[in-house]
Amino acid sequence: MDKKALRKLAQMKRHELPPLLKAQFDENIRSQLMKVQEPYQKIGMYISINDEADTRRILQHLLDQGKQIAVPKCVVREGRNTLDFYWIEGLEDCIPSRFELLEPVAQPSRKAALSELELMIVPVVGFDWRKNRIGYGKGYYDSVLDTFPGLKVGLAYTMQRVADFEPEAFDVPLDMIITEQGSL
Repeated sequence: MDKKALRKLAQMKRHELPPLLKAQFDENIRSQLMKVQEPYQKIGMYISINDEADTRRILQHLLDQGKQIAVPKCVVREGRNTLDFYWIEGLEDCIPSRFELLEPVAQPSRKAALSELELMIVPVVGFDWRKNRIGYGKGYYDSVLDTFPGLKVGLAYTMQRVADFEPEAFDVPLDMIITEQGSL
């Protein structure tokens, strides 16, 4: 199967996850991520939507711990999809935007340089055992992961694992993928 078909299959599986089971899986993922993030102070992370692994409780927990959190805003620069990150103090610093996302208000004084971030938590649509990630196919995360110097962690459910696939030249494997069953 090609990446497009694998993406569709992984999304379908994730969408079929019953809400109570999803909540349990999200708690398992949150618990594991709390151990991984411990040494990091400046964290970039996505705000989950729809049936993605939930990050909203994680985000609040990290802020309560005094961590600095930067969340992405989708932008197009020089004809290429990319992300700018902005420091937030809570979800109230974000507004709804395209793709059903909550994005930070783009205040220049709150813009985070990618080099400042120590840990990047990214959404995963599908993944293989080699930690290759399938995203939504727009290239936003690919544009930052290739130069991100810190730890790259994806959050997903085990059911989103797909057959090994040949990554494209711009695909960047993750350092770790955390699922409800553990990490790889």
